[in-house]
Amino acid sequence: MLNYCFRTWCLLWRVFVLLAAARCASLLSLFAANEREAAQYLKDCCLLPDQMGSDSKPPTELRHHIYVDETGNWLRKATKLSNGAWRQHRWENEQWKPKAQGIRNVPYGLDRLIEDTSDKICFIFEGEKDVERAWRNGLPATCNVGGAGKWLDDLNQYLTGRTVCIVPDNDEAGEKHARKVHTSLKKSGIDCFIFWNYSEGLPPKGDFSDWMDTHNKRVDEFVSLAKVCKLFHTCSRHGVGLMQGSYVRRQDFWNH
Repeated sequence: MLNYCFRTWCLLWRVFVLLAAARCASLLSLFAANEREAAQYLKDCCLLPDQMGSDSKPPTELRHHIYVDETGNWLRKATKLSNGAWRQHRWENEQWKPKAQGIRNVPYGLDRLIEDTSDKICFIFEGEKDVERAWRNGLPATCNVGGAGKWLDDLNQYLTGRTVCIVPDNDEAGEKHARKVHTSLKKSGIDCFIFWNYSEGLPPKGDFSDWMDTHNKRVDEFVSLAKVCKLFHTCSRHGVGLMQGSYVRRQDFWNH
């Protein structure tokens, strides 16, 4: 009798597994045309590790940042995972769905930028973490989605009429990104400059958050240094000397 019950249970379990697999395959077919796309979909949902192995585990979320429109409606979400990768999701039909193709491109914190009517310098950082820290310390700030190298000209419209300070991360990718943003903003006639020397003393890949940590969170000092950089920018643009008998050469401040 026990043998019969056990065999029956095993048979039922196999049927359940087959039905579940069929159901899963049916669901995946809604989002993927083949096995490769299905695997990528599961990775985007953090249900499958990026690299398969005996000890592979799906990555966990470390933090996420939500991009919104002018009135605060959700558009997309950038999620950082425990393996260092980033995943993009779009807000659709009242839920987050993998990938963000076709979603409107806006700067991070757009609703806050629009609400801010002050004449403060607006800072552009490489990532959302620094933007959030800037806002918490009273500084208008933004960034583009996707990190270094991903700034697009259509973001410039939201910075018209502002003075913009571009703050690069302390590495080659950060420098290239800063130059790209500067060139883009200049094409749109936006008053902007790159805050190069703030990173002196920071570790490789150091950023605004690292600067704040190593300078006891003295945000007023950071702003003052940025304003000095802005002064050099203005004077070099007009060939005006800042010290006795010395003049700022335009080539010394190529980004102006």
